[in-house]
Amino acid sequence: MGRALAPASGARGRALLWAAQRTWLGVLAGRRLAHRPARTPTGCGLTKRALLVGRFAPPFDGYRSPRCLNLSVVRITDRTMFSLLLLASIVSSGQSFTCTPVAVWDGDGPIWCAEGAHIRLSGVATREMDGSCSPGHPCPNADPVLARDHLVSLLGAPQGRNRTGHILVRGPAMRCLSRGRAGGTRTAAFCTSPRSGDISCAMVRSGLAARWDKYWGAHRCD
Repeated sequence: MGRALAPASGARGRALLWAAQRTWLGVLAGRRLAHRPARTPTGCGLTKRALLVGRFAPPFDGYRSPRCLNLSVVRITDRTMFSLLLLASIVSSGQSFTCTPVAVWDGDGPIWCAEGAHIRLSGVATREMDGSCSPGHPCPNADPVLARDHLVSLLGAPQGRNRTGHILVRGPAMRCLSRGRAGGTRTAAFCTSPRSGDISCAMVRSGLAARWDKYWGAHRCD
């Protein structure tokens, strides 16, 4: 009889564990996860987080090394969007958090973050993408496509569109302050980008979004 296989340990055990987790995530996403090209510099490949204690983080292509040209910028793939949908959770009101923007729906959000949050910009309102205004919301005259595209330009550079109609964006990480739940899996938040400053203030100044005093509160624009 052959020998019983002992559990792998050390570096080999960790490698096998990660391979199994990678395959499992691939099944969830409906496809196998492709490896990055061999030419990718060391430290600039996939940022991987394993399935731990019943939680998992998104397998996204993150640039984390100073040797990479696009520091702190995330490249979006279909599997990233799938993972972010599963990860979306509400950030507690008053908590400060980081959001690296990866996708935008309309002029006031949600902004999908690589870290998992879905941000609804606090204190502002724009028209829905079909041109309508939600009952009880301020209703600016601005075109919703212009409002969405301006928000994308504040966050970073557009990178095309995904299957759900979100505009993919590549931009620097923002610092955000949560104002709590904004419906569904969205977190209401005021966010500041190193690219364009306070996003809610910038949208109001542009005339493409209306200030919503009910949720603006004591917020101030610098």
